[in-house]
Amino acid sequence: KDVLINVSVKDVLFAIYVAPKTGKTYHNNRPSHGLVLNDDNSYKTYCFTDGTVLKTLPNDLYYLPKGSSYKVIGADSDFGGCYAINFDADFICQPFKIKPRDKVGALRDFCLAEKSYRLNQDNSLLTIKKVIYDILIRIVNDIDAKYTPNSKLEVILPAIKKLEEDFNQNDITVSSLASLSGVSE
Repeated sequence: KDVLINVSVKDVLFAIYVAPKTGKTYHNNRPSHGLVLNDDNSYKTYCFTDGTVLKTLPNDLYYLPKGSSYKVIGADSDFGGCYAINFDADFICQPFKIKPRDKVGALRDFCLAEKSYRLNQDNSLLTIKKVIYDILIRIVNDIDAKYTPNSKLEVILPAIKKLEEDFNQNDITVSSLASLSGVSE
């Protein structure tokens, strides 16, 4: 988590949707960092040369390190596709995965990055960098929230979304957030 907080994105190589049966099976000395979101049908296992094994399930969000070498089991099968954003930054982190609490929001982030890359407009690079930071924030928040039971998180989710959307507004109060969630202050 601490490593992700200090990431500075230098460049974006691409943001794409990798359809089923189209992904590469072998990756040798990966040239960039990768953030990946599996679709609803994707089951893939990443076997790294250092012995690390990362088993991914539908809707998992995961990180693939720059410089890593691995084999993807399931990439050449009908196990579903994934969204991928490859970028350059100075940081070192081991591969990891999370199950995003807000899978719709995570999908929206990756779709925006893919669309921006495909359209290649003047602001595409900036948009994709913003999305990368949004995804990193999502990961850090999900790591922090892993100790909050989903039943409690669902109650306060409206307040959390308000804070995320309007964090720079001065008129947000504890009473308004409590009211949004239907709880007492």
